[in-house]
Amino acid sequence: MLTKEAYSIFTVACALLVASFFLVSLGALLASVTMVLYLALGCSIGPPRVVRATRSLSKGSARVGEEVEVRVDLVAEGGWGLLVVADEVRGLMVEGSNVRAYWLGPSKRSLSFSYKVRCVKRGVYEFGGILWESRNALGVRRCPARRVRVRSELVVRPRVLDVRRVRGLRYLASSPFPAEDLARAGVRSTDFKEVREYEVGDPVKAINWKATARLWPKRGRPLVNEYEVEGRKSVFIFLDCSKSMEVGSGPENALEYALEAVNAIAYFYLSRGYRVGFYAYNDHHTFLYPDVGKAHYGKLINVLLGLRASALREGLLSAAEMLKGHLLPFSPLTFVVTRVREGEYPSLLAGVSGLVKWFSRRGSGRVVVIDVETYSLTRGDPKAKALTRLSKLRLLEGLRAKGALVLSWDPKRVGLPSLLVRCPVK
Repeated sequence: MLTKEAYSIFTVACALLVASFFLVSLGALLASVTMVLYLALGCSIGPPRVVRATRSLSKGSARVGEEVEVRVDLVAEGGWGLLVVADEVRGLMVEGSNVRAYWLGPSKRSLSFSYKVRCVKRGVYEFGGILWESRNALGVRRCPARRVRVRSELVVRPRVLDVRRVRGLRYLASSPFPAEDLARAGVRSTDFKEVREYEVGDPVKAINWKATARLWPKRGRPLVNEYEVEGRKSVFIFLDCSKSMEVGSGPENALEYALEAVNAIAYFYLSRGYRVGFYAYNDHHTFLYPDVGKAHYGKLINVLLGLRASALREGLLSAAEMLKGHLLPFSPLTFVVTRVREGEYPSLLAGVSGLVKWFSRRGSGRVVVIDVETYSLTRGDPKAKALTRLSKLRLLEGLRAKGALVLSWDPKRVGLPSLLVRCPVK
């Protein structure tokens, strides 16, 4: 294909040729002939072409904040001129340059270049094709922009914050460190624990008939044998996915940091044998039943990768009411990861109050609210931010008054591990 410059040169050559006849000008004739020869020579030289292109990533999976090296290999032939190559990158921050220009001769050549991408937000990213275009050395012929389809995928997972010790959370378990914190519901072992009064739902085979017959006049209810339960206690995580969680600058917003907190908490407890359940409220009912093991952690990661902020207004209380049948049997340690704000505070307060009441009746369970602060994620007057923070203290005190442990987390200033370790013992 001829370039626009070639058509312009041809137009000027024709105009000079006509002028040379009317003006009887030898100079105009020579200029016209020179341009025609230039076009003829340029048309005989072909532009270079890419005949093969491949892309490779240093790794197919990365964490938020990590860098991944991308390498592009090309094979070009067929002409003498300029070749421009660009690798399509979507949603990732490029460090270096994903565009290269080469001056090539007529022989076949193998080319390669590399650049790095920084993973600033979790998700599944697909690289586009490899674009290239070229023109010959005289700028007369060109190959229009073409795309080589090369499919590559990069999975960016949330960061796993290094929560190795949570010694400050002694009151969350029946022991100083939750290594001996056994479950309230699960598979019964053969280790005898105690004799207690019958409760609705207890199996008939658990009734101790001898003890019941001996103490029936005093008790009034049958007595059952209680055995130790295998496994550890359960942990349940509620995540707020409302649109107001997207406060921040670009990829650094409250929702992304909240996802990192969920990932860190789940990893910490799953690696220690706890059952972990998850529910994203103000979303399309994203729910994971409490379970254990690496496979369950993989399911949670896949769920976190696909979460997006939603315009739904479900509220924590509605979510808790819907999951009441799953929460009460386990009496789990419950985390609520959100951003406390005025507009949705009544719903949050009602939800926290309901959870605390349910668990207090059963003598177990605890509610921990992690408030993701956005003061360091947004721009503005420092004095105005300080006043907003002071006005927010009233909301946090209201949650504490209901019996919840409230942790204010500024992700740009304080690490989540430090926050959990330093929290006061109650």
